[in-house]
Amino acid sequence: MAGRNISPNAQTFNVLVDMLCKQGMLREAEEVLELMIQRVVEPNVFTYNALMNGYCLHGKVDVGRRILELMIQRRVLPNVFTYNALMNGYCLLKKVDEARRVIELMTQRGVEPDVVTYSSLMNGYCLLGKVDEARRVLELMTQRGVEPNVVTYSSLMNGYCLLGKVDEARRVLELMTQRGVEPNVVTYNSLMNGYCLLKKVDEARRVLELMTQRGVEPDVVTYNSLMNGYCLLGKADEAKRILDLVTCQGCQPNVFSYNILINGYSKEGRLKEAIELFKKLEEHGCIPNNYTYNIILQGFLQNNGTAKAVELLQVMVDGGFSVIGCNKNLLGNLLSDDRLDHSLKEVLQKFLSNT
Repeated sequence: MAGRNISPNAQTFNVLVDMLCKQGMLREAEEVLELMIQRVVEPNVFTYNALMNGYCLHGKVDVGRRILELMIQRRVLPNVFTYNALMNGYCLLKKVDEARRVIELMTQRGVEPDVVTYSSLMNGYCLLGKVDEARRVLELMTQRGVEPNVVTYSSLMNGYCLLGKVDEARRVLELMTQRGVEPNVVTYNSLMNGYCLLKKVDEARRVLELMTQRGVEPDVVTYNSLMNGYCLLGKADEAKRILDLVTCQGCQPNVFSYNILINGYSKEGRLKEAIELFKKLEEHGCIPNNYTYNIILQGFLQNNGTAKAVELLQVMVDGGFSVIGCNKNLLGNLLSDDRLDHSLKEVLQKFLSNT
């Protein structure tokens, strides 16, 4: 555009900033903001909101706060979306007290909290396991005339399910339908996950039937929960059947799907099958992540595969992956084993001294 003497306007730049932020390219998004200022295109509230939301979703709430201060300095008036982005960032980090201060700030500046504001706060409390506090926020918002939506109820259901209170979550499902709020795939996934974490896979399957009867299409998260439930029961073969079914139905499994099955095989002592699936991940269009490597590492460590564990450890270090806490403990325990080969012990000591 610039090569043809067509100057991009604020709206054009905003689209670019928003796209980069959604892809996690935050430094590049800031460069676009700097370019706007250089070209005397004034960034507006949409520009700053996109940038703030990007940083907050990536856990960089302090940067989000600085963007809010910058907006005010440049006389750009923050709106409800601005404060909601910052609040959500704090809530995702479980900093609910900070989130509440954001609500105080926005109301002081004449910006009314909306359903997203209250839903974010409820989600923050639910992540902390403080479901009773979340319930009080639900009551508060209805008292203030703000109608809860599907996200509000789904967050509350998820909070109950994470605490194993699936019956309470079920009552929330009934409440939302009574109030004319249609459950979506996230709602049913929360309930299914709750049942699966309690190893009540038959109940989870009934939820799957219910959602399909109501015209809600299951997604990869739905099937992942079911797979995890079977693996928790020691039924990795059932989980494998679901994975095959998902693939046949055109629902693309993700790395979490394969991690669940790899972990299931490993927990059942079927390390060979776990490793075979691990090696075929990229053939299935998935890149192993940190958790994938740690599952295999743990399998080696728990099945007398120390040499292979050290070999994999080197691959992990070279690839920029890290070892999770429980595996660090297993590696530390190996150092006290007098039977361990001296050269392997040296590699482990070098690794542990650098972590």
